[in-house]
Amino acid sequence: MVVPDIGEGKQLFKLCILFPTAYCLLLRFPLDFICDDYSLLFRRVNDILKTMDVVIPSHNIKTLSSSLSALAKVDKFVYIEFDPLEGLRLRSISCSKSSFCQFTFDVGFFERCSSPPSSKLKRSGKRSRGNLTDDDDVEEKYLCRVLIRTIAAVLRGGRKGVQSLRIRSLGHESAYGDENDDDSETSNNRRMQLAFEFKIQSSGIMKVIHKIGVIDADAVVAVATRENCSEIVALPRVLLKMVEPVKSNEIAFIISDANKKVSVTSFHYADNSSNLVLSSSFSSALKTETTMESDEFDEFNYSDYNKEDDVPAGVDKEVTLVFSCKEAKAMLQFCAQSSVDDELRVIVSFHWGGKPICFEAEGDAYKGEMILATVAHNLLSGVDLISGGGKKN
Repeated sequence: MVVPDIGEGKQLFKLCILFPTAYCLLLRFPLDFICDDYSLLFRRVNDILKTMDVVIPSHNIKTLSSSLSALAKVDKFVYIEFDPLEGLRLRSISCSKSSFCQFTFDVGFFERCSSPPSSKLKRSGKRSRGNLTDDDDVEEKYLCRVLIRTIAAVLRGGRKGVQSLRIRSLGHESAYGDENDDDSETSNNRRMQLAFEFKIQSSGIMKVIHKIGVIDADAVVAVATRENCSEIVALPRVLLKMVEPVKSNEIAFIISDANKKVSVTSFHYADNSSNLVLSSSFSSALKTETTMESDEFDEFNYSDYNKEDDVPAGVDKEVTLVFSCKEAKAMLQFCAQSSVDDELRVIVSFHWGGKPICFEAEGDAYKGEMILATVAHNLLSGVDLISGGGKKN
């Protein structure tokens, strides 16, 4: 037997969740059936929760597009997570698990951020920073995975007169009809899709709709503790001036609390290797170095690592952080370009080599975070990166 439509009304849905007996009486639906097929009804309720419908105003479309450009530097896929109370999250993680990027767009970022009335029910799951503590909380969200280049092609249309962009999920609502129904339209609707609907002012109102296929996915999260970390707060253009001249895949941040300086230099794996092949390739490598005094930044807070246990020797005065350059540069470029009025200040959080370095920024109703793995401190001990490689005397 097919479970009847529970309706879109707020009161009906609350009755369904909170008072199933009253809901059965309201629909004159036998209670014995709801007991026998309780899972069918609530499977439908749960899947209705997993929908997405947001409207983005024209001035925020550029911010969304810029975030995808940063995510594309991490991986070719983006994980989309939507909750009508928390907003929209876009995440990407590299295949090697060495880089993770996340952008969170709060409810205030949208003109409309909606879902069925169930979204107003209180959730039992809890979220800790960088980790999920209850799988039930994830099960009530819309989750999918999609190729970034597909979405980027839609947003890079060069359209003029765009008033808003509506993004909504397709493919859930038809999955609860008769399973024996062979109607082709119903079969097509079973495929998960995202519809991008542009509202354009051009001699009247015109709508342009693009539909792209998506894949159901699990949530991806990253854990990076900020407890007792050091921080550098600066405008992205200041950090970009240090990073852009360095032409290498990996860069080394040398932060010295003793000298109150921050240096960025090219990093090559031959810097700390006795391998003859690597050493010979290093002779033709370009080494670039930039340095700034700590007072050039808005804030320079170096943590007192002597209070911690199992701290590597020397990190109380200086740390060397080696990480991938392209992801860090993409995050800084997002912070420099995403805001129309002003640049977003970047918070760089770090401990020492072997622990992740984090680039964070927060704008009006949105925030971004890039977490990058670093080379272990013990692998860099004794290496003089500033003078161009080799062992320290």
